[in-house]
Amino acid sequence: MKHRINLDGIASRMRAIRTEKKLPVLDMASQLGITPNVYRKYERAVYCPPLHIQVFLAQKFGISLDWFILNKGPMYIEEVETALREKEQRKQEEQQKPVKTVEIEEKITREPMEPAVPPDAVIVTSPEIKDLLRFMEENPLYKFQLLTHFYRYKQEGQKAGEISFEDNRQKKETGPAS
Repeated sequence: MKHRINLDGIASRMRAIRTEKKLPVLDMASQLGITPNVYRKYERAVYCPPLHIQVFLAQKFGISLDWFILNKGPMYIEEVETALREKEQRKQEEQQKPVKTVEIEEKITREPMEPAVPPDAVIVTSPEIKDLLRFMEENPLYKFQLLTHFYRYKQEGQKAGEISFEDNRQKKETGPAS
């Protein structure tokens, strides 16, 4: 892949350097060690200034080669260096800034927290059980009947795993066991 140089851009930046320094073409050509005719061809984008001319501009006038060749960043190396120093200083300041913290420990000691759930409470996660409890609260008679059955089974010594629907059907059909 062949890289193309933007001669028009370089030519306009060459002209910008000369006008910034308020130098006529003859003086600029003299400082670069070239003839005024060759210098004019650089400014008209006929030729690209060779590397030694570019380096001379950077050294003599403090021109940034990034700006001169690529048109990136500020014109002068000094401005580039200043920007880099400022960036580094901002970075160091950011690293030295104290992290804003919330004083959680102080809040805990001032305001004792209430327990979220009373210690003897049962946490119900099943939607069916929640629905049953809500229904029992709304219907006290149903609650009474359900608790009556529960305590009857409990008194008979049956565990929850031993109770089956078939046992309940037999009791209903034959009546209570004597």
